[in-house]
Amino acid sequence: MKNFDKEKRLVDQNPGDGVRTKNSKKILTAFFPIGWDAPERYFIEWFEYLEKKGCRSDDPIFPATLGEIGSIKSAYSKERVGNNFWSDTGAARKIFEKRCKNANLPYFHPHSFRHLVVNIMSKTRLTEEEKRAISLNLGHANVGTTFGSYGYGSMSSENAVEIVQKLKDFQNSEKGGPELTEEEKAILTRLIGRR
Repeated sequence: MKNFDKEKRLVDQNPGDGVRTKNSKKILTAFFPIGWDAPERYFIEWFEYLEKKGCRSDDPIFPATLGEIGSIKSAYSKERVGNNFWSDTGAARKIFEKRCKNANLPYFHPHSFRHLVVNIMSKTRLTEEEKRAISLNLGHANVGTTFGSYGYGSMSSENAVEIVQKLKDFQNSEKGGPELTEEEKAILTRLIGRR
């Protein structure tokens, strides 16, 4: 609970506070602007519910579910949460699997939502600085991991050609394309042998 700043909307995934991250990396994370604010709103409502319930600063934001006699179950209900951390990811995966089944969807594992966010973000016009920020927000040291493996890493050659061709249309319509200086144009003209 203490690792979420409700005012700034930041999650500080800090291994020094017992947060388990891959390779024990400290990751400061903000909500992604994906054009749909429901997930952020649900998260805030859940956090506020736990605050009203009296959860302490060292309690988990997503606590394990309690069974009738204190055993951890894979059904998740806000009325049946305690203040224990999940021992592993198996129970959470079962919850995702059950939710997908109840929604008549194929199973999406929790990690697939990270891929979805990157896929959504990669469809926008991003600067290199914004790509780096997205990468760090996910805890990736390398932008190539984020946008290669998560975003558009499996792009075919045909898709690449189509995208590049659309860039010309975008640049012509938006006047947002790169502009060559007269000196650059002169150098390129000399290189191709035309004056």
